[in-house]
Amino acid sequence: MPRILLAGCGKIGTQLGLLMAQRGHQPVGLRRSRLAMPYTCIQGDLIQPLADGLIREPFDYVV
Repeated sequence: MPRILLAGCGKIGTQLGLLMAQRGHQPVGLRRSRLAMPYTCIQGDLIQPLADGLIREPFDYVV
């Protein structure tokens, strides 16, 4: 099952993650705010450097 990082998880990214999860993938959202997500989400801002240790496991794909 591929791990996929969704960089920027707004309306479109959230829906894409749901579709990927239904198809057996393991989506992980990256977003600035800490909102309840239907799958794993990491809080971070792509404009700023990400904190060390924020991403602990490698991803197969980044979208």
